[in-house]
Amino acid sequence: ADKEMESLINDLVDFQIGGIGFQTSGSSAITRACRIARAVTSRNKIALIADFWHGSEDPFLFRRDYELLSEGLVLTPNENYVWYSSVENFLEFAKLEDFAGILIEPRQGSDPSKDMLKTFIDNTNRNLLQEKGVILILDEIITAFREVYGSNNSSRKCDPDIVVFGKAVAGGYPTGMVLVKDSVSLLAKNKNIFWGGTFAGNPWQLKLIEDQLKKLRNLDFNIIKANLISITKYFSNHIDLNKFEHQLSQGGGFARILPSEK
Repeated sequence: ADKEMESLINDLVDFQIGGIGFQTSGSSAITRACRIARAVTSRNKIALIADFWHGSEDPFLFRRDYELLSEGLVLTPNENYVWYSSVENFLEFAKLEDFAGILIEPRQGSDPSKDMLKTFIDNTNRNLLQEKGVILILDEIITAFREVYGSNNSSRKCDPDIVVFGKAVAGGYPTGMVLVKDSVSLLAKNKNIFWGGTFAGNPWQLKLIEDQLKKLRNLDFNIIKANLISITKYFSNHIDLNKFEHQLSQGGGFARILPSEK
């Protein structure tokens, strides 16, 4: 059973896994991923891109221009979490040596037509991050299991350092999973990093994850893709979304109906 679980987890990503962390939510898994990036680089700043949504923990509860989303937050987000309008904007204007990592949703949950990783499929930009020591963290809480088993097609092409999954890996049970590339794990060995206690990877949680991953690995993703095409085609042929000032946005294995841009 242990070998099968290992196989199920290894197949989620294309890189050699050097470390695995479990949490009780995707939000806390995102925080853990950022903690690891900071620890291995000895830097503080994490770049966030565009219309992100990385969960409900305090450091991420702000919009562009650092508008806080809630009262009761005791933080100044732009000190450690720096917002950029695009990946290209980050690469052009940021002092990369100051950043521990960049955190990206491969497809924006708010607009799945936006492929956020196209810049990194070009080896030039991916190599630039590696040269400057910036950890590439992919938030796959929304985008995983849409096109293929585990991380999405774009993610597999851009060689991430850390990938974060959410409750999809446990059938909706509150879970977060952090997979760390072996090269990053080697850097973390001599660091004092808090990995968690009994809430992270208890037997019940692990059994749920194993059962769910078995089901997900057996899915025929061609059928899922065909269903998406059929549903979006139906909407396009039968409903005039423009009449309601909305539009259909799709990409990366999922679609959303969004208000039209004015």
